[in-house]
Amino acid sequence: MDRALQKKKYQIIGDKRIRTNKPKIYACTHVGSTDISVFYEALKDHCYWFWGDIGEYYRKIDGLLVWLNGAVFVNTRDKQNRRNARNTAIKVLNKGGNILIFPEGTWNITENKPVMHLYTGAVEMAIESGADIIPVGIELYGNTFYINIGRNISSRNMKTDSKQQNTEKLRSAMASLKWAIWEHQRQSSRAALPNNISELWQKHIQKMCDEVDFPIEEVYRTMYAYKPDLELSQVKKN
Repeated sequence: MDRALQKKKYQIIGDKRIRTNKPKIYACTHVGSTDISVFYEALKDHCYWFWGDIGEYYRKIDGLLVWLNGAVFVNTRDKQNRRNARNTAIKVLNKGGNILIFPEGTWNITENKPVMHLYTGAVEMAIESGADIIPVGIELYGNTFYINIGRNISSRNMKTDSKQQNTEKLRSAMASLKWAIWEHQRQSSRAALPNNISELWQKHIQKMCDEVDFPIEEVYRTMYAYKPDLELSQVKKN
């Protein structure tokens, strides 16, 4: 209903999922607030949403529908609440349920990163529950979402002390899925891009935030704090 009201469509350009009786963690890229319902419709597999934007759905019909579907709500500002939510998600997986999560933590508003650096939560949950991780990429062109679903990543040989390395492997898989979506689209030359492309991108992001009343500061706050990026940002300021 949400997608139809917004006059949006979706197209699945690839689906390499392997049938399994294991619980699944769908690790999805994130392009805006409207993509979660599209993911859910396209995946055709019941998932509990690992959801951090509680305020966006508070006392709204959308919030009631999310609650009826099943969700693990998390207050991203509170460390203990994040830990509790992670443990709740593991319980869901251990009982055979699936989880849908955005391991980037927020929308990808960068100009040139297919996938931002990921939080390790998806890998940690997979290790503790034995769930498969299924990477998913999405992009929005005009009114159409393009979705690319990857092959299952088994957690069988993953170890807690290598969670960061496995998270990087997951990020690489998600980036490859998005790259395939880009290649699926009509190609353009660098010379065809306007000189103020960076400024236009920032205006586009701000417009998306304004449309759903979601402060851009909140997008930055919920990004994974990757130390080299923070150091580079500080160098640029100086």
